[in-house]
Amino acid sequence: MFNLFEKGKQLKGFDRVFLKYDFPDSLMQVVILMVFKDNFRFEDFERLIGDYFIHFGNFSRRIVDAVGTAYWEEDPEFSLNNHFEYAHLPEPALKPELEEYIGNVMATPLDEKRPRWKFHFIENYNNQKAIVACIHHAYADGVALRRILLSLIGKLEKHKAHKQLPGKNLSLKQTLVQKAFSTVGNLTRGGKSLADIPFYSFHYMKKGLGLANSLLDMMTLPEDHHGRLKGKLGIEKCCVWSPTIQLSEAKEMTRLLNCTINHIALSCIAGALRKYSLEQGENIQDKTIRSIEAVDVRKKQDGRIKNRIGFFAIDLPTDLANPLERIYKIKNLISKPQDSSQLMLMGAAFAVSSMFPKSVRRQTQAFQSKKVSVLITNMTGFEKQISVAEIPMQEFAFWVPISFCSLAFSFTSYNNMLNLAINSDRKIISDPHTIISYFLQEMKTLQNICANLEKSAVSEE
Repeated sequence: MFNLFEKGKQLKGFDRVFLKYDFPDSLMQVVILMVFKDNFRFEDFERLIGDYFIHFGNFSRRIVDAVGTAYWEEDPEFSLNNHFEYAHLPEPALKPELEEYIGNVMATPLDEKRPRWKFHFIENYNNQKAIVACIHHAYADGVALRRILLSLIGKLEKHKAHKQLPGKNLSLKQTLVQKAFSTVGNLTRGGKSLADIPFYSFHYMKKGLGLANSLLDMMTLPEDHHGRLKGKLGIEKCCVWSPTIQLSEAKEMTRLLNCTINHIALSCIAGALRKYSLEQGENIQDKTIRSIEAVDVRKKQDGRIKNRIGFFAIDLPTDLANPLERIYKIKNLISKPQDSSQLMLMGAAFAVSSMFPKSVRRQTQAFQSKKVSVLITNMTGFEKQISVAEIPMQEFAFWVPISFCSLAFSFTSYNNMLNLAINSDRKIISDPHTIISYFLQEMKTLQNICANLEKSAVSEE
């Protein structure tokens, strides 16, 4: 009997989830921006791709999408020329033009007949050179892609940032997510037939998590009623990014407020969405916005190039006007284990449904979209400025795809700076710059509060 699983190495876990949930209105593609000085030579970067990049993971392989499964296959006509594109921005070739270009890249599907990645070389961005990399999420997540970039420039072993990856001392939310991830792996391992799925899904969920009741909790989780952020997704996307924020200033705020940068970022996002909702005429009294935040669940020694992520949910306190109240509300929410456990089964639900026909996957996507409005990712970037072919990289940003929500926030740090990138569905949120502006206003408000606290502390001495 013909066995689909004999054709090649099977995609498993979230690698398969990101493939199977790739739809025209929600392409599962990660976009990375790197900006260099005008003397940067694209030929040097091309050489790095040809000599090293294609030998990582499955980057020389294409994906064969079959009924109920998917597998990797060598591209018999592989050529780097199929993965490089040179482009010129329309004048004046400044940030708005580059953002428009990135939005178009995010909305354009990668060639299914080839390995699904592409590098766009922009030759005239604001008297600089820019590289826009588009990589299908089935190949790797942000942490894996960051490791590859460090390896390309020969700094992986020297750079300190990679030591921040979670090791044995995982946080509570990371431990819970990792358990769920293991369950998803067990559930989809070994080529189980579709007829076996109901038995195995129940068996492993119960055995691996002990969360049978949580499945009911997830199914009955109240819908997130924020009309302005809801709607049927369109094809076009808006990809924008913020001016940089001094990381040292953010760290000083964490010291004064006894919190983390993540608490501050989530508070400012809540404040920005509060202002945006009020501007749109929404009644936000006693209303929060449910978000999910991606979590890296790798162990320290796990260097595999693939997706090792999970999710936890948090209701952003958009009902609170005071930024300090929001910070401590968020801090309290994240510290509670039950807030992390509910969405463990979201990953399992996606993994199971990824084996079923497109119509079932679409129904699962629609169901989740009623529960969640915003996706948030926070990737550890590069502590110091890095160079490619001895040319320093000036800017670094990345965007994650949107699937069951219309808005995705991506934080990253680079060279002691912090930036925020937003991917939004143009049909639903056509003005994400407004949200970034409100986010920066919230950051400024917190900076002023911290400055006053510092003055008060000095005067009391």
